[in-house]
Amino acid sequence: DRAFPLKCLDDEVRVNSYIDQYFHRNWSSGKIKDVFITVGGGGATGVEMAGELAGSLKILCRKYRFPRNKIHIQIVDGAPTLAGLDKSGSDLIVKRLKHLGVEIYLKRFIQKVSKDRVFLKSKDGSIEDIASDITIWTGGVKVHPVVASSLGSAERRGAIVVNKFLQMEGHPEIFAAGDNTFCLDLNNQPFPMLAQVAYKEGALIAANISALLQGEKLSEFKLGHTHYLLPIGGKYAFWRFGHHTFVGFWPWLVRRMVFFHYMISILPFWKAVGKWWHSQMVFVDND
Repeated sequence: DRAFPLKCLDDEVRVNSYIDQYFHRNWSSGKIKDVFITVGGGGATGVEMAGELAGSLKILCRKYRFPRNKIHIQIVDGAPTLAGLDKSGSDLIVKRLKHLGVEIYLKRFIQKVSKDRVFLKSKDGSIEDIASDITIWTGGVKVHPVVASSLGSAERRGAIVVNKFLQMEGHPEIFAAGDNTFCLDLNNQPFPMLAQVAYKEGALIAANISALLQGEKLSEFKLGHTHYLLPIGGKYAFWRFGHHTFVGFWPWLVRRMVFFHYMISILPFWKAVGKWWHSQMVFVDND
């Protein structure tokens, strides 16, 4: 009831409008006080949100003549690292966010949100609370309740447990992919909840259904190398490809090219160019 979700375009517009109205009210009343904005969830969405906030708030501060040093952005996540990465990758993101002035609380789970506080619980059971005037929730991917109640495993938070061919255990006639499934890789680690993983799983399922109908051998799901591109405020991004990691302007440029490639795949060329350039200007404004 006291946090803004961030899962779709309507959510984003609502968050943007509320933050603008919040500072407008402060400007109208003449109040200058410390403002705390909490991003619940340190996954890719939370990290990107915090980085973009750091830039966009500078514009709001100029608009409403509010001192930027009075605004505090903070991320809370229960994991020991950010964005589901290993320590080396997470450390690079932490360094960038701290450079942008973002406070980071790891290994803490949000228990409760009040009007102006967020209550956190550490793994040792201790409780602390931090100031929070605006709370934005970006964390947590839940299995759809229809899946959880019909096909899901209670031991896997309602996810469908699938084998290496992406067939449901005990029901080989059912294939499943994406965030509603639980599948282990060769290192006995769950596959990451990323769109590109689900896309590859879907392609394999289509091939396996075809093979099944023709009496051919099924293929195992092997993820291979994945690209992990994460913009973190301004012309700066994190890019991991296999065992290689890059940060800074060039990964950001690659991210923009990936988006352009997507745009021309769904729109006529010149319309795609126009949409891409408009989005470019929006993000540059926030810099």
